[in-house]
Amino acid sequence: MELNNVIKLFDESILLEKNIATLYQIFSKINPTDTDFWGELYLEEKSHALLLQAAKDSLIKRNHFPENLITDSIENLKNDNIKITTLIDQYKQTPPNRIEAFEVAIKLEGTTGEIHYQMFMNMLTDSRIEAVFQKLNKEDKDHLQRIQNYFNKHL
Repeated sequence: MELNNVIKLFDESILLEKNIATLYQIFSKINPTDTDFWGELYLEEKSHALLLQAAKDSLIKRNHFPENLITDSIENLKNDNIKITTLIDQYKQTPPNRIEAFEVAIKLEGTTGEIHYQMFMNMLTDSRIEAVFQKLNKEDKDHLQRIQNYFNKHL
C-alpha cells in the first residue's frame, strides 16, 4: 500500500478513537451510576489513539507498521468519523438518555475501524511488532462485549 494512503488511514483511525473517546466522556456525565464505566472506556479509547499515533510516528517511517492494525477502508473511516462528530455536536447540546447512550455505544463499537482494531488485538501473531502492540493494549479491548454486559446487568 502506498505510504500516503497508509498515513491517511492512520490519521482517520486515530481520529475515530479520539471521537469515540469524546463521546464516552459525554456519556460519563449522563448518570452518576455509569460514570466510572464510561470513564474507563474513555481512557481506553484515548489509549488506543495514542498507540495508533505511536505506530504512525515510529513504524511507518521505517515501513515496519503492522498492516493488520487498521482497516484499509478510508471511506468507511471517514463516514464513521462524520457520524460520530455529528453525535458529539448533538449531545453537547442535548445529552442522550441513559439507554440511548448505551445503544449508540453498541452501534459505534460495531464500526469498521473498531471491529478491525478488536480483531487485530485478539489475533495470534508471530510478528514481534504486532505482539508488542497487543501487549501495550493489554486488557483495553472487548468494548462491545463489555458494553452489552453492563447494559444487560444494570439497565
